[in-house]
Amino acid sequence: MPDSAEHGPQAGDAGAGSVPGEGPLEEFHADGRLKSRGAYRGGKLHGDLISYDEDGRPLEKVPFSEGVIDGEMEAYEDGRLSQRSTYRNGMQDGPAQVFDEAGDLQEEMTFKAGRLDGPVKLFDGGRLTALCHFKGNRLHGKSTYYYETGAVSGVICYENGEMHGESQWYDPEGNLVKRLPYRHGLLHGAAYSYFPDGALQEKADYHKNKLYGEVVHYYPDGKVQQSAYFKEGKPYGQKVAFNHKGKELKKKD
Repeated sequence: MPDSAEHGPQAGDAGAGSVPGEGPLEEFHADGRLKSRGAYRGGKLHGDLISYDEDGRPLEKVPFSEGVIDGEMEAYEDGRLSQRSTYRNGMQDGPAQVFDEAGDLQEEMTFKAGRLDGPVKLFDGGRLTALCHFKGNRLHGKSTYYYETGAVSGVICYENGEMHGESQWYDPEGNLVKRLPYRHGLLHGAAYSYFPDGALQEKADYHKNKLYGEVVHYYPDGKVQQSAYFKEGKPYGQKVAFNHKGKELKKKD
């Protein structure tokens, strides 16, 4: 993702006496090719400052307003547009995009006062792979992830950068396969796994990221297959297994 650092010459810097305080600015590579072009007004950079590589391809376009970066900035790799971002009064603020080598959109996001704030979309070859939400540079709210088909693969809830709330995971056919409870970044509460038809496959309880209490596995018809107990993440007591008719098969300490 684009960062919020400032680029190019900084505000009000007229350049050690060698740069004019008014009018056009040009710098050249050793072979005489243009390296950068811009302008000064009142001793401050004003307008687009464009830099070029030794082959004459653009590297960066930085918009200035009276010595402060302000407007839409562009960055290039091998002559192609790789990033576009918006600055206001020297700080990244507004929409930003990142493009891959094919020119397809790879990331799309919004900054507010130098921090990620709002939806962030991730793409692969033009296909949406994730939709996340940020607040104050931290994940906050729902993040949704997608299979290549466009079907949802998972939904995770965040609060101030930590997983918080129930996350849900799906198979490629759209069937819910797992529900996991989080509290401030830790597994905490009842977790469930499901068969493709929606029948319960496993139920487990967590306490601060550790298994705690009974863990039950089920047959597809809903009958108990195995039961075990945990305390502080470690097995506690006997593990009991059952056949399809409900008959107890064996116990293990």
